[in-house]
Amino acid sequence: MIKKMRTAAVLAVTGFSLMSCSQGSDPDADVYDDYYADGASGDTEFSAPERRPPADRGICTASQGCAPLTIHTSGGSNFYLVLKDSNTQRKAATIYIRTGQTYRGGMPNGSYDIYYTSGDTWYGKELFFGPEATVSKADSTMDFFETANGLSGVELTLQAVLGGNLSTSQGRLSDLR
Repeated sequence: MIKKMRTAAVLAVTGFSLMSCSQGSDPDADVYDDYYADGASGDTEFSAPERRPPADRGICTASQGCAPLTIHTSGGSNFYLVLKDSNTQRKAATIYIRTGQTYRGGMPNGSYDIYYTSGDTWYGKELFFGPEATVSKADSTMDFFETANGLSGVELTLQAVLGGNLSTSQGRLSDLR
């Protein structure tokens, strides 16, 4: 019998914003350039087709010997998460969660860095949620492991909370690839 143990974290407010169109030497800076057009007033407007959200990849279940992963989201934004092996930085999993939904799955034992972005409209894996979206990285790794009492996983609640217990740093679009 597998006993599931969990650790929990709540996202802290960071206030970072990805300024991808104005960071001259940033390799992510020109990603959106082809998607801007001049409007009638001379203003530029972002325009790209909405895409179908991606399928989750790299996730396993407790029956496959994986530790539990639960992610709750608050209303307001959809989330796209990338979990990378903290030693190799190889992408281990991707998860798309619609606003207000809860994701339940699992991860193989190990330590992972979590990168994420959020927004209303999904434009695909090149543009993600568009130029107004932020990219964040959790400052601490998420550890999935087996103990004498069973598998230890992670439970996250992704919502802006002043004084939350999960601090984040600004990420880059390339962190999601």
